[in-house]
Amino acid sequence: MKICPFCNQKYPDSINNCKVDGAILMTRENLVEEAMEYANDYDFNQAMEYLKSAQILDDSEFIQQKMKDLQKLMLEEEEFHKLQQLMEEMTTYELRKKWEKALNLAEEILEMEPNNITALKKRETYIKKLEALSGGEDVEARRKKEREKRKAEILNRQKEREKQEHKKREKEEKNRLEEEKRRTEEEEKQRIENERSAGIKRKIEERKRATEERKHMS
Repeated sequence: MKICPFCNQKYPDSINNCKVDGAILMTRENLVEEAMEYANDYDFNQAMEYLKSAQILDDSEFIQQKMKDLQKLMLEEEEFHKLQQLMEEMTTYELRKKWEKALNLAEEILEMEPNNITALKKRETYIKKLEALSGGEDVEARRKKEREKRKAEILNRQKEREKQEHKKREKEEKNRLEEEKRRTEEEEKQRIENERSAGIKRKIEERKRATEERKHMS
């Protein structure tokens, strides 16, 4: 049996061309050979189409194994491309990080020496490098936004610290007042207790003197 690789119409071995589209008919062996050639050229999708046509002619263990092998190759190739893309992204990230650091240094120098020619040239160079790396990004506008964002974050953190410190001071003041009130109450309580004890002691002494006086009189 033969088959058309495009419409998958089956024909007997005696016929050479497809009656639908005129394509040359292929045997199972032809299809497998063609699939392997496409696979060697990394055109896995086309290779799979030929194997699917071969499977229609002969759904044998041989064809099924060829399809499994091709699927494995497709997965390996996909993983390779993912790894390659990751490596490219990492390289881009490292370059961006390096050039951003160099640009920061140049701008720090310019803050202290605004007319430093070397720093001005380096700043311009690294801005161009970063713009090229990111496909024409407006680096200066981005960095300005980042600086404004950092300033806002610093201000917010400062406000939050002041807020926490204010709360801490309020709590400490509250604790101080409560402690002072407690001490005052205890001192007042002790004073009253002392006065009461002194009054009791005086009464005892007065009774004692009165008893002594009565004894003397008798």
